[in-house]
Amino acid sequence: MQVYTPRAAAPVIRVSVPRAAGPVKRRSSGRRRSGGAGSGGSLKDTLIKVAVGGAALAWLDKSGTKVPTVPMLGKAGTIAVAAYFLGGKKPGLVRDVCISATVLAAYQFIKDGSIAGDDE
Repeated sequence: MQVYTPRAAAPVIRVSVPRAAGPVKRRSSGRRRSGGAGSGGSLKDTLIKVAVGGAALAWLDKSGTKVPTVPMLGKAGTIAVAAYFLGGKKPGLVRDVCISATVLAAYQFIKDGSIAGDDE
């Protein structure tokens, strides 16, 4: 009959890493802070981008581009909804057009009670 004896546990070796002198820095939670109201930039940059979006909307209107409109939304509202679904969630000219068209449609609706282009 053979008798087996259990093997001794391996020794625990602790290695310490030398640290630089000074306070210990906390790890970032992974979130980044952005300037402005979540826009990631200054107010001046945001205003310029929205103005360019408004200019693009005016150019579409001035050039006589036929835009099929949704009743009650008018031309500006339809462009705002289309721009939102075409990429209004990502930064760029399409988002600026979306914001500008939304502002213009809201302004026209409050001022006149209807949005220009909804009667065509």
